[in-house]
Order: sequence, then structure tokens, then C-alpha cells
Amino acid sequence: MPGMNGVAFIRAVRRIPGLTNVPTVMVTSHDQRSLRREALEAGATDNDSSKWGRSGVHVSPRLRCAASKSCTE
Repeated sequence: MPGMNGVAFIRAVRRIPGLTNVPTVMVTSHDQRSLRREALEAGATDNDSSKWGRSGVHVSPRLRCAASKSCTE
């Protein structure tokens, strides 16, 4: 993304009132643990670096839980 990376975007979204609990997924071609951890610490619900397949993106249990608001932390 020009001017902002995914982690910075997630941080910016989390500062907007009303969007603090909106599920977010960082999709990246990078497969670095440090980047995945940084995204989660910034407020990402999940991240995806290699789960694309024939049927589209894999929806992780963490994202399903956040989207349904039926889980507890």
C-alpha cells in the first residue's frame, strides 16, 4: 500500500471510535513470524500469508470467532 503498510493501517483503524472491534485480517506475501506477531499486537484479528487456495481464502477459527462475536477471550 502506498504511504502506509498493513500494520500501520490496522493501528490507524483501531484508533477510530466504533471500529475498535471490527474484525481485520492482514493479508501479506511475507511469511515472517515477527510481522505476523506485530500485526496481531497492532490489533489484527488474524493474518494470512499462505492460506490462499482454489476455494479462496481460508477462514481461521480466530476470525470466525471474532466475526460471530460468540467466543470469549
